[in-house]
Amino acid sequence: SDIYFVRNKTTDRVRETVRFRVAGREPELWDPRTGDVRRAAVYRASASHVEVPVALAPNGSIFVVFRHPTRADAIVAVTGGAEAVIRDGAPVLVAERDGEYSVERAGGAAMTVRVAGLPQPLALDDGWSVEFEPDRGVPPRVDLPRLRSWTEHAEPGVRFYSGTGRYRRTFNLPAEWKAAGWRVDLDLGNLWAVGEAWLNGRPLGVLWAGPFRVECTDALRSGSNELVVEVTNNWYNRLAGDARLPVSQRITRTNVTTSGDKPWTMLDPLPSGLFGPVRLVAVARKD
Repeated sequence: SDIYFVRNKTTDRVRETVRFRVAGREPELWDPRTGDVRRAAVYRASASHVEVPVALAPNGSIFVVFRHPTRADAIVAVTGGAEAVIRDGAPVLVAERDGEYSVERAGGAAMTVRVAGLPQPLALDDGWSVEFEPDRGVPPRVDLPRLRSWTEHAEPGVRFYSGTGRYRRTFNLPAEWKAAGWRVDLDLGNLWAVGEAWLNGRPLGVLWAGPFRVECTDALRSGSNELVVEVTNNWYNRLAGDARLPVSQRITRTNVTTSGDKPWTMLDPLPSGLFGPVRLVAVARKD
């Protein structure tokens, strides 16, 4: 087997077509973040190389492994903004918005797939509350008209908080979202540093690297839903905050008095918490 490592060294999400000097073999994508192994749904093979489109999160990476022969019916290109994935051994087109999408297969065969009736993403950026851990110099609960970093809050205890914040809100899901049979993803936008989500009491998983997005179809219900997201940062902010307080009022004790050769009193807290935008995204699947 030929194994290649592809890495995104930027802080932006990238989509690129990567060329490998491999002939006659189909690419597999091995995700080091999740352990997921899947056949590449889209690739273009020639006598001397294989081209594979890859999408990588900021600072993300993927292993591309070549073990099996290429397929005569492989998809070589999808246009219009949709993507193709492998489900139950066959390629499936997935799209987040209505439109016409062109699918080209090896040998030149092409088809048009139409997607209609998808709703706009459901925004969930307002109406949150966040609960903090006790004995951390912070109020037990803060209501948030909109999502923003803890460091932007007027309360010093929130601004310099280190620990876990439990975000909570309810929302109503239109009945057609369940009835239409769409896949639905929960997109948390951005957060720092590690998140974990529950929908109606069902765990959706730990999210520690972007994109902070996970499928939530089975956990959704028509009508009222409760979404809970826990976000945990590190001790940096509390150490920066304690350095500004008299010793008797500090929460932490440490012999580390600097970071990056600067004293804690000269360092600003790191943006922390759930930033969003948080939304539900309906996704159509077409065979």
